[in-house]
Amino acid sequence: MKVTFQTCCGVDVHKSFPVATIIKTTNGIEPSYQKKRFSNFNNSILEFKQWLLDNDCHDVCMESTGKYWIPVFNLLEDAVIGSIEGYQMTGSQKYRMRLIRTHMDYITAEINDIDSSIEKIVFSNPGYENAVQLLCTIPGVKRDSAITIIFGIGTDMTQFCNSKRLCCWAGLTPGCNETGGKKKFVRIMRAGVCL
Repeated sequence: MKVTFQTCCGVDVHKSFPVATIIKTTNGIEPSYQKKRFSNFNNSILEFKQWLLDNDCHDVCMESTGKYWIPVFNLLEDAVIGSIEGYQMTGSQKYRMRLIRTHMDYITAEINDIDSSIEKIVFSNPGYENAVQLLCTIPGVKRDSAITIIFGIGTDMTQFCNSKRLCCWAGLTPGCNETGGKKKFVRIMRAGVCL
């Protein structure tokens, strides 16, 4: 077989990482292979680029599903205009990032404010706090889940004559639609999703 490229690289680009193999053929001797795995973060792709240069490899063939090849291509191919190296971004990209960050900070602050308001309500009512502590004794129920249950059902259980009524009210009991000995469409109601 005729050797067209003395040194070349094949890359399989996955969603989370590319796997590269450099093939070197010299003086008609059997080729040697070097295989290495990188991540899809810019710094790792730049390490990949340096690994190629260190091995005097300038010819790369990529196989990829979807768009996963784009960041690898952008950082490996120097003629490409607008490739992002490290943290260099255009003005419009920086502006959009600032907008997203400001919005995320606003939502995080709102969530924290609501959480602290809920905690104040729970602490100010000994009945709520006791019920939360009791619910936390159930395996798998943590404080947040217990508070959600209390705010959904309340602490006054006298309105339910038994546990079945409570489960029915919360939508946690599946319907039993049976006709002619055949069950049809059995599921819990949407009301039970939160609980």
